[in-house]
Amino acid sequence: MTLMKFDKISNVLTYIFLFIACLWPPFQIYILKVDGAGRSLSFLAIAFLVANLGHKAFIKSITKTPIKIWIVWLFYALFSTMAHGYNDYNTSFSLLFKELGIPLAVMIAINYMNIVDSSRTLNVLIVSLSLNIILTLLFIDNLQSFSMHAPGDQFKINANEFGVAALTLLIIIYLKYCFEQISGYRALLLMILPILCIIVSGSRNAFIGAAIFFAINFLLAPVKHKKNYLHRSVLVLSILIFAFYFVLFNTYVGERLLKTEEQSQSFNLNTNTPLDKIGDRGVFYVIGYEAFKDSPVFGIGLYNTPKYIDFLVQHSEYMIQLSELGIVGSLLFIMFYFRIARKLFVKIPTHDPRIVRLKIIHVSIFIVILVMAFFTRVFNSIYFFSLIGILLSYRNKIKPVLLISKDNSL
Repeated sequence: MTLMKFDKISNVLTYIFLFIACLWPPFQIYILKVDGAGRSLSFLAIAFLVANLGHKAFIKSITKTPIKIWIVWLFYALFSTMAHGYNDYNTSFSLLFKELGIPLAVMIAINYMNIVDSSRTLNVLIVSLSLNIILTLLFIDNLQSFSMHAPGDQFKINANEFGVAALTLLIIIYLKYCFEQISGYRALLLMILPILCIIVSGSRNAFIGAAIFFAINFLLAPVKHKKNYLHRSVLVLSILIFAFYFVLFNTYVGERLLKTEEQSQSFNLNTNTPLDKIGDRGVFYVIGYEAFKDSPVFGIGLYNTPKYIDFLVQHSEYMIQLSELGIVGSLLFIMFYFRIARKLFVKIPTHDPRIVRLKIIHVSIFIVILVMAFFTRVFNSIYFFSLIGILLSYRNKIKPVLLISKDNSL
């Protein structure tokens, strides 16, 4: 087998893994209906990793500092949880390894393939995520089914998971537009589906993430004249305020935002602190701190918060790191995101609007992840780690544009 054919096979295998991984939740639940443990997906992940080990570019890509830090975090989280025992949410070492390992594999695959062929990689992600949310919409019984199902019924897609999938699709479509791989008109048409899905899902996290993403990109996008910036800012802010007001008082997600405080009251989770204002997500910080005090250095193990409150699993990524993985896990977590931030916020010696726009969109993705991490889990999300994989390849993607910009300035 020639080297060129081997490269082609390994690339195809990587794309197949990415496609299946991003489609997996609804595909497994509604179509496949077997392999709930995800063994076939784990096999695909191992296959693509082994197939690419012969490529120097792949080896170089997986030796990036953030990836090495997260690999250390993964094994620390596994052994910390194993030491503290399993429960109904983390039933075995193998299932937990799959839950943590697949997002890592997705991050590695996108980081590598986005450098090899950005256009094709983004196309695979767009098609897979589009099918993901279409399948969910086809099989969902009603909008309430996203988060509510009777005991004994088949598990259904969670509202936040569906909303984050739609948000990820929305961001990737916009990124493809910024790379000038599709026209603005086509990008706008493609964005209709994920925007509608974010609204109908009722996911407050996804809605807030989308609002932050659009606000940053539209308000900070480069313009030639300050007068144009003022006009655009007024127009964009007016549209955002109107859209937010409409969604708040006319949609299910708006209803959930307005009734946030009532949610904690209905669960009898009042802590008599200002955190009650943000519902059950705020209560998690109080519960998490109590768990942290019991084992501050090494934590209590992933998914072990129910030992402190029977029916709720910790949702705040920050409190998961602090209370369930302790100071050690939190330091690894901080180092991971700090290394990503170092690459994103470095000063670029150009005012080329194309590069400035690309930097803004990558920084906005980073900010969206950090904000949403206050209220949702990130460490086990294929969708969040798809975006992180894109962030890791940021410097490699702007180099060609930066070189063109320098040549044009000579």
